[in-house]
Formats: sequence, C-alpha cells, structure tokens
Amino acid sequence: MVPVALAILLLLALVAIVVLARRASQPDAPAEPGAFAFAATQHTAAWNVERVDGLTLTVSGGPQGTFDLAIPPSTPIEVLEPMAPSEIASGAWLTVVGVPNEVKNFAIRLLVIVVTPGASGDDGLRLSASGFAGHETARDKKEAALLGGVVDSVGASQVTVRTANGTVDVSLAQGAPLRRLRAVGPASDGYPVRSGDRVAVHLNSDGTPNVGAGILVFTGGAR
Repeated sequence: MVPVALAILLLLALVAIVVLARRASQPDAPAEPGAFAFAATQHTAAWNVERVDGLTLTVSGGPQGTFDLAIPPSTPIEVLEPMAPSEIASGAWLTVVGVPNEVKNFAIRLLVIVVTPGASGDDGLRLSASGFAGHETARDKKEAALLGGVVDSVGASQVTVRTANGTVDVSLAQGAPLRRLRAVGPASDGYPVRSGDRVAVHLNSDGTPNVGAGILVFTGGAR
C-alpha cells in the first residue's frame, strides 16, 4: 500500500507543477477590450429624396428600396442648413456629432446649432422641438450626439461651450461642418423639400415611419 500511495502523491505533485508552470507563462496584462461601439437600437430612419410631388416624397437609400412617403399637412418640418461660424452667438445651444475611431477617440462629423432647443434626451442633450439632435440624417449609423452645451464665448477659430461636465473648447477650422437646425413650420406651409436632400423621421415601436411626428431635412445631403 505504501508504494501505491507514494506513486499517487508523486503524480499529484507533477500535475500541480504543470498547472503552476502554465499559469506562470501567462501574461499579467488584462485581456484586450472589445471594439468601442454604440448600442444598435434604432429610433429613426433616413432616406435620400429622389422626387417631390406636393406632400409626397419618393425616397431611396434604405432596405425598403425606393418608395413613396406621404407627409400629413400638419407634420412639423425642421431643416439642417449650412451656416457660417461668424453667425454663432453666445447663449446658443451647440451639439457635437461624431463617431468613434480606431484609437478609441472620436472623429467629429457635424456641429449643430439648435436654434430653439426643446426637451432634453436620455443623454441630457437638448433636442429640437420635434425631438431631433441633428445626427439622424447621417448615412453612418454610428454617428451620434457626443456632447452639447451652451455657447459661452465665440472666438475667431473656436467656441467655448458650457456642458454638464465643465467647459469645452471646440475648434472651428476652415470648412468646419457647421449646420443650423431650425423649424420651418408645418408641411402645409410649403417648405420646399427638393430632390437631392436627405430626410429623417422617427420610427414607431414596430419600426414603421412616424412621419407625423416630424421630418428633419438635411439640405443637399443626398448629393
């Protein structure tokens, strides 16, 4: 019995040595984190405007293909139109739109001045009266509102924005993608949506367009 017991103890000791050796060979550094990404939940949809016939838009660019989008006359229309940095005024609401990049930072895609801010979204950023932040017409679904705040001061090449987490300086380089988000009245007022524009709408819980809740028009966004 004694030789058998010694053999078992020797075997267990060898197994323990192998396990410890394998653990010792593993690096102490934690595992690499996964790719940075936003949640995939989609609350809006966007399309290119191909043709306009009164209050009916023929749109394309989504999984549905080309189809007609009928706009109720009472639908509020909002527009994202180009503006010059010199038109930014203190007290305006500025939203920064961008996407994450390879170095886990952010690439800025759009700067949006919301002319008449409405309620705040879930992230605390102020939205337009129809509930748009300004990124909804983007083709890249990763685009999102990164931060926003009230413009404290405006310089020749930057603005200082007061956010919930302190002040942030936003550079305004030559050709900065700056747009004004403003309401232009209900659809019945005849705002001229044109072919070559890009439009966004909210979606119902079943994924169908909630056109009556409002339409955001990015002028020339389909070109």
